[in-house]
Amino acid sequence: VPHNIKKAVKCLDFSNDGYLRQCRKKAGLDVNQQNIDHALERYEEAVNLILYGKSYLKYYSEDEYIEDQISLDGNDWTYSQHIKSNFKPNISDFKKDIQEYFSWKWSAIIRGNVSDKINIDKLMVNLALSKQEQNAIEAYEHDSLELKDFVIGTDLFDIHPTKSYKKTNRLLFNDPGITPVVVNSSENNGIGGYVALNPTENGNIITYSDTTTSKGIFYQPYDFVGYSHVQGLYPLHGRKWNENGLLYFVTLFKTLADKRFDYVIKFNRAVASNMTVKLPVKNNEIDFATIDLIMNGLKKLVLSNAFDVSDTSVNKGK
Repeated sequence: VPHNIKKAVKCLDFSNDGYLRQCRKKAGLDVNQQNIDHALERYEEAVNLILYGKSYLKYYSEDEYIEDQISLDGNDWTYSQHIKSNFKPNISDFKKDIQEYFSWKWSAIIRGNVSDKINIDKLMVNLALSKQEQNAIEAYEHDSLELKDFVIGTDLFDIHPTKSYKKTNRLLFNDPGITPVVVNSSENNGIGGYVALNPTENGNIITYSDTTTSKGIFYQPYDFVGYSHVQGLYPLHGRKWNENGLLYFVTLFKTLADKRFDYVIKFNRAVASNMTVKLPVKNNEIDFATIDLIMNGLKKLVLSNAFDVSDTSVNKGK
């Protein structure tokens, strides 16, 4: 009998089944599979949950159990695909991504990996938040911004593979240079190295790897060389996205995709294109001015912390 798609199914994160597993040669099962957290009870609970529902939760938490509908196509039959993400990032999420971006960028500049400069004096001129920046951040925190849903792949970006040289890694990275190569990595802004080749892609776009997790989503400020399985987000409808807008979107995109994809459940562009994000709007259009205020303010907070500027001078806007 075919499954009725209107009927909810039970999904359980069974990664913690109560056993500690090891693989020691010549060791018995009492060593290689130790019951450290009510393993037998957890297995019994799993059966009861599937048969009778969430009232039997005891050792597993509500965060590890989901009741949801599935399709008949087989493309949403895993627990991770039914996690209800927190679609609104916290201010701390934005600040973390900004800090990691600055850390990578400054490190690349200091090491001479890219042709760019850091003007510390310019950065330090005024790290005090303006009144407008403070108000924009508070409006975001207090849910008082006007928001609108946008479907990523039809309203915002065309998602398709980045252009690559289709070389082996040995040949691709043979001659060091200053052109970044964006690879399938969730570290170092996705950069696998710097080569003496012409870029295949223009900078000021977002990239992500469809073979890793949401942590592989990055803003690329510089022209770069693409790579197999690295997708690019190319703006639609003639919109002019700047660094602030794209960094803001990176954090939204990462939050939306958090815990839904891994090395088994692929983050392919068809899935990404159908995702919906909420963006600030004014007169029904993306409010890039407010996004600029939020991101400029948060950049100041991150820089103030990096340069150990007192909170008093930072938080008093003019």
